[in-house]
Amino acid sequence: MIEPQMSVVVPVYSVEKEYFEECILSLKQQTLEAIEIIIVADGVKKEILDLCKSFEGQDERIRVVEQENQGVAVARNNGILNAKAPYITFVDADDTVDSDLLACMMSAMQREQADVVITGHRECYDDGSFKECFCSKKESVKHGTEILSEFFTTNNISWTVWAKLYTRSIIGDVRFQVGKRIAEDMYFNYEILKKAKTIVECGSPKYNYIKQDESA
Repeated sequence: MIEPQMSVVVPVYSVEKEYFEECILSLKQQTLEAIEIIIVADGVKKEILDLCKSFEGQDERIRVVEQENQGVAVARNNGILNAKAPYITFVDADDTVDSDLLACMMSAMQREQADVVITGHRECYDDGSFKECFCSKKESVKHGTEILSEFFTTNNISWTVWAKLYTRSIIGDVRFQVGKRIAEDMYFNYEILKKAKTIVECGSPKYNYIKQDESA
């Protein structure tokens, strides 16, 4: 197996099989092939666990980490703990990504020597329609004190951890706060961005947030 350049952490709990299959297929089809996909099975039902193991058996880049049901914060923290690559991103188990998302984020990260790369996303609905969110018209680079100002005073950076790429070094010992029911992603991003020196905001949305009543 090629040494992974990027770790993709996918926490899984309550997810419909069809959505989960589409999520993993979209990751397997990435143009950036040197990745590892870490599926963190958070106390899932046997049907979903069997599916996780099936994915693992089909592609050497996929690893399954099992844990008792402890919530998405613990699952993501476990994913960080098991990640081997110098760059880490998060994908929810019922979402999909465009085939060039990871390659585009990696290119921007390396070109600008950034700590975090941020993309917009599409909010996708059952009727096939979608809305583009947090999308800048063109790529932009922010430095130092500009970063937190951008986070809190503009509509260019979402609070979510998906549709973002982080260096392992900028994550450091930052972890998701266990037990926090509201804005857990925001707190994680705040801790990251307040110490980041350079971030890149990419122009076009390449992450597909599947809007539904229940999420992984």
